[in-house]
Amino acid sequence: MQIEKNILNAETDYFSDIKAVELSILALKSTNPSDGEFKDQVVGSLRSVGWSGETRISPDSRNYIHGTLSGAGLVVHLGNNYTIHRFILTLEQMYRSGIIETGIIVTRTVDEAKRWNRLRQPNSSSTGNFCETDTLIPQIEEIEDLITIPLLVLGIESVKV
Repeated sequence: MQIEKNILNAETDYFSDIKAVELSILALKSTNPSDGEFKDQVVGSLRSVGWSGETRISPDSRNYIHGTLSGAGLVVHLGNNYTIHRFILTLEQMYRSGIIETGIIVTRTVDEAKRWNRLRQPNSSSTGNFCETDTLIPQIEEIEDLITIPLLVLGIESVKV
């Protein structure tokens, strides 16, 4: 298994045809959107540069990812840290089934998770169990015998205007 952590604004050539992911997310201009609004902005921005819509393992499955492009499967997860595992398993199943060749997970940076948690709990210095890169990558590495899909983890932050 191959995992790469990439905080946006850092240069990377890991997936050259996926550069639009970084460019479109960096184009977002939001100060304090709600969780759902921020996620919708990220997903909408990605779709505007060619990512498909929601993709399911099979037509009758409840398990889905947020899109595909050029053989890559996309998950945008800005919610609770422990609910990301369903998406990771969905990416893995789609990889093993030949639907996708690699996976990209877009989530918050640890600083962004702390910032969002402070909006709810002003005196908190924790991430509030929001999914974020610094926790997610070690969690994936702990189960690397089970997860064989090559993964790219992108950490995003909302752009302050």
